[in-house]
Amino acid sequence: MRAWRFVLAFACAAQTAQAEPLTGPRIVALVAEAMAAEGLAPIPVRAPIRAFPPCAHEPYIAPVNGSWAQIELRCEAPGFWRRVLRGDAAAPAAQRRGAAPIQGALAVGTAPLLVLARPVLRGERISAEDLRLVHAAPRLGALGRVEQAQGRRLRVSLLPDQPILERHLEPDFDILEGAEVAVQLVSGGIEIGISARALENGRMGDLIRVQPWNSTRAVVAKIIAPGRLQASPNIVPRPAVNR
Repeated sequence: MRAWRFVLAFACAAQTAQAEPLTGPRIVALVAEAMAAEGLAPIPVRAPIRAFPPCAHEPYIAPVNGSWAQIELRCEAPGFWRRVLRGDAAAPAAQRRGAAPIQGALAVGTAPLLVLARPVLRGERISAEDLRLVHAAPRLGALGRVEQAQGRRLRVSLLPDQPILERHLEPDFDILEGAEVAVQLVSGGIEIGISARALENGRMGDLIRVQPWNSTRAVVAKIIAPGRLQASPNIVPRPAVNR
């Protein structure tokens, strides 16, 4: 744990200047999201008077000793901190986040939810081994299938057992800037296949610029499938579009 804590802190250090202190309303909202992920209704939590220190990732939130009467918030970067809030003493005991893997039929009112099996840093690409499914209450923006997150990059650093939301991920493009792609050149009824490098991100049907391996000149081509494009003389070059 100490090893990945150091790596996470080092990688997120550059975000220190951008991180904002966590205000009371934001902290209450984060606790409510954590409880919703456990399939529990939010409980009354008094917002702290003073803001918590900045956190470069979404704080880890869990009940203390399985009871939401006390709620732990922990951050690893840019500096480690831990805080404990008091919740409703009558709140029900709950499992820790991600403790119930999917086995057989889902419980009533729950849905598959993707969580991380290890800490993943901002900008890092997610693999299938980084993911696992749990079942919890449906949550807006949550992902429920491995293929929805596999191969995509994170916009923020996340800790183990944190649910993955769509807003945590970079846009899901069919072709990523810098990727090696196959381009079909069509001219006069003749098709030629070449390898190229994508100069822009794009989705199916988009026109993007690519650079053939044997040329320094960019070509505009249409995305026809993931990793595949088609170029022809009637495709007019246009300025690059920021996405």
